[in-house]
Amino acid sequence: ERSIEFSWPEDDYSMVNFLEKAPNLVILRSFSWSFGLRGVRLGYALMNSERAKEFEESRLPTPISPLNIGAGLAALTHNEFYYSTIALIIRGRERVQKGLEELGCTVYPSQSNFIMFSAPVPTKQLHSEMLDHGFK
Repeated sequence: ERSIEFSWPEDDYSMVNFLEKAPNLVILRSFSWSFGLRGVRLGYALMNSERAKEFEESRLPTPISPLNIGAGLAALTHNEFYYSTIALIIRGRERVQKGLEELGCTVYPSQSNFIMFSAPVPTKQLHSEMLDHGFK
């Protein structure tokens, strides 16, 4: 669920409600996009308490650098930044989707920060048209 924050409504796409029903389920999430920490490479896992005990018993003593831990903890205290970052990425995704459609591309529905599309022209021509259209 690396990009679950971009799905709406999130509960329709998340597996969180299955954590207690599926004992082997581990959900991995990332701070990369939604928390604006792409360079930090920090994530977290959601799991039931039994699985968490097993993970804790088998982890390395210092698996994450103190700097990354500090960045993650700081990010968790800034809800306004978190929500504004997600909103900004969604608006950007919608803008790019619209621009691709204006270029004649078929854009497939996305609940992520990625866009899948097919172009009606060869790649080099599309690239040139995108630059002319203001894409950078």
